[in-house]
Amino acid sequence: MSEVYRKCVAIFLSKVDDEKNLADDRPLNGSTTVLAAERSLIPNAWQIPQGGVDAGEQYLDAAIRELYEETGIKSVKIIGCTDDSYKYDYPDHIKSAIFKKYGTVYAGQEVKFFLFEFIGNDDEINLQISENQEFSRWRWMPVKNLLGFIVEFKKNAFQNAARDLQLTS
Repeated sequence: MSEVYRKCVAIFLSKVDDEKNLADDRPLNGSTTVLAAERSLIPNAWQIPQGGVDAGEQYLDAAIRELYEETGIKSVKIIGCTDDSYKYDYPDHIKSAIFKKYGTVYAGQEVKFFLFEFIGNDDEINLQISENQEFSRWRWMPVKNLLGFIVEFKKNAFQNAARDLQLTS
């Protein structure tokens, strides 16, 4: 029996000043600022918005939906996405929690990463938009700093995606 990976999307949501256009002027030193959110149930566990792709749903549609469901954000410009998806395996203690939540044994996640530019105002960000609030607080953070907060089992996928999206070298 082959291992099953949950199809997911993750969104690097950048914020640039009015004088820069992210699509044209993206520094490769990790200084691009992105939205980071702290997990509600895991203090100091910061990440970018991410979530599962529903049956029949396109990756881009899932990314737009997940961003809204987790942050309330709709004001975005789509910059790009990774050509490939990245897989990571869950540690055993996560696998049992995932089974309880979804009723399926997943070996891990297969994630397609997107880069969006935030074109709204910070007051659009609402972490309480859904009844299942995933994040307790948010902040803008340089990509290189955010990558230091990513849990170890996801880190390689996130670092490779940031490089492929030209957020780091």
